Amino acid sequence: MRKLFLWMTIILLVAMSFPAAAAQDTILRVEIHGEVDPVMARHVERAVARALEVGAKAILFDINTPGGRIDAATDISAAILRSPLRTVAVVTGQAWSAGALIALSANELYMLPGTSIGAAEPIPSTEKIVSAWRGVMESAAEQNGRDSRLAGAMVDSDIEIEGIIERGKLLSLTARRAVELGMADGSADNVQQALTQAELTPYTLEDVPYTTTENTLRFVTSSQISTLLLIIGLVGVVVEVISPGFGVPGILGMAAFGFYFAGNIMSGQASQVVLMVFALGVILLAVEAFAAGFGIAGISGILLVITSLVLAAGDTALGLRMVTFAVIISAVLIAILWRFLAKRNILAKLSLQARSTSEEGYLAGVRDVSLVGKTGTTITHLRPAGIIDIEGRRYDVITEGAYVPAGKTVVVMHAQGGRIVVKPEAE
Repeated sequence: MRKLFLWMTIILLVAMSFPAAAAQDTILRVEIHGEVDPVMARHVERAVARALEVGAKAILFDINTPGGRIDAATDISAAILRSPLRTVAVVTGQAWSAGALIALSANELYMLPGTSIGAAEPIPSTEKIVSAWRGVMESAAEQNGRDSRLAGAMVDSDIEIEGIIERGKLLSLTARRAVELGMADGSADNVQQALTQAELTPYTLEDVPYTTTENTLRFVTSSQISTLLLIIGLVGVVVEVISPGFGVPGILGMAAFGFYFAGNIMSGQASQVVLMVFALGVILLAVEAFAAGFGIAGISGILLVITSLVLAAGDTALGLRMVTFAVIISAVLIAILWRFLAKRNILAKLSLQARSTSEEGYLAGVRDVSLVGKTGTTITHLRPAGIIDIEGRRYDVITEGAYVPAGKTVVVMHAQGGRIVVKPEAE
C-alpha cells in the first residue's frame, strides 16, 4: 500500500512538472507593426504582464514600423526596459523613428536582410523636443550596452561621427552596417534563425494578438483615418448649415465627429473633458446663429471647437497638423460643393424635406394675401431663415437663399400656411 502511494505521488509530481517545463520554453511574440500609437503601448504592457504570469523564457518583439507617436514609443520602451524577462527585438522590415527606440530598448537586437533602423528625428524638430528625444534614445542604447552616440545621431542631424555620419544628416543603418557598428547583435534570415543565434532553443513561439477592440481603435485613431473623419465632420456640418432642412450631410458630419471623439477617448488618448469642450463650442455657435451680429459667442464657439479637436488627438503637435490639414481640405471641398452641386439642386436632395403638391393630391395651407407686398424689418439675420417685424408683429420668414443681415428692410413675396418668403427691398 505504501509503495502504491509512493508511485502515485511520483507520477503526480511528474505530471505537474510538464506545464511548468512547457511555460519555461515559451517565447511570447509581440508585433510592432504599423503606426506606433497609445493602443499599441497598452498592448505591449499587457503582453509583458502576461509573459510574467506564464513564466515565459523571453519576449520577442517583431518590428516593422515607420514610426509614430513619441509618447507611445516612450511608454513601450519603458515597459520593455522594466521587464525582468529576457527581451529580443527582431527587425523584420523598418525600425524607423519611434520603431528605432523600441528596437534599441530590447536586450538583444537582430535584423533581417534588407531591413534598416534609424531616421528618428521628431516632428516638430524644435531644439527642446530633439534634445529630450535624443536623451531617451541614448539612454535606451546605454542600458543595453550599445553606442549612445550612434543612437543620438539617429535623432539629431547636428551630431557628426567621423567615418560614419556627417553633420546635417540623420543616421540610418542597414542590417549589415548595424552589426558592424555593434548596434545589432546579429543578422538572420528569419525570426527562427534569430532565436537560434540568441541561444533560445528549444522554444515554443506564442503570439499575443491584438483584440478586436484594440484593432478597431488603432484603425479609428490612426492619423490618416482621424484626419479623414475631421474632414467629413467639417464638410458635413458646414453643408448642413448652408442647406435647408436636416439631412444626410448633417448626419454624416455628426457621425464622423462621434467616431473621432469616441476612438480617442476609448483609446486613452483623451478624456471626456474634450467632448464637453466640443459640445460647449457647438452650443455657443448655435446661440450666435440666432443672435444679431458676430461677436463673443461665435468667436468663442469656434475656438472651443478647434481646441477640442486638437486636444482629442492626445498629441498637441499632431492634433494641430491634422486639424489644419482637415480645415484646408474641407474649405476646398465646400467651395466645390457650393459652386457645382448647389447649381444642380443636389444639396436640396440631400436634405430630408417632404414636399406635398396639389398635383399629388395634397392641399396647401391657406394663403395669407394680406401680408404679400408688405415691408418689414429683419430682427435677426436671415440665413436664410430668421425673424422679421411687420407692423409691430414678429413673423418667422425665409428668403430664397439670400443672406440678409439684421436691421434691413425686406418685402413679403409669398405667404401661404406657415411659410412666408421675403426678399431684400433693394431687389
